[in-house]
Amino acid sequence: MDCGDAGHILLSKHVAEDLEEYEKWRPLLHDLGSCEVKHRMRVAVVNLYDDQFGNAKLPRRFETVQKRRKRLRWVETAAASEQGTDAHETILFSRNMFADLEGEADTKKLTAL
Repeated sequence: MDCGDAGHILLSKHVAEDLEEYEKWRPLLHDLGSCEVKHRMRVAVVNLYDDQFGNAKLPRRFETVQKRRKRLRWVETAAASEQGTDAHETILFSRNMFADLEGEADTKKLTAL
C-alpha cells in the first residue's frame, strides 16, 4: 500500500472491523482516515501497532492530509463565524428598523390627534 512508511502495518477499515470483534485487538487498531491509492480509489486505513511491533508514528502521507484538514477546518470555522456575525447584524438591523417604524407610526398618530 502506498500510504505507509517503514514499519507501518496498515489495514483496510474492512479488515480492521473484523479484528475489532476480538477484544485483544481493539487497543492495537488506530484509525488514520482515508488514503488515495491506485486509479484514484480511496481506501479507509487503520494502523496496527503496539509497543513491540508496528510504527506508531503517523505516516507522512497522512501528515499532509491532516495539515490540509486543519487548514480547511480553520477556514470553515472562520466562514461560519462570519456568517453568524452577518446573521446577528441582520437581526439587530431588522429590530432597529422595525422599532424606528413603530416609533414613527406612534408619532404620526399623536400629530393626527
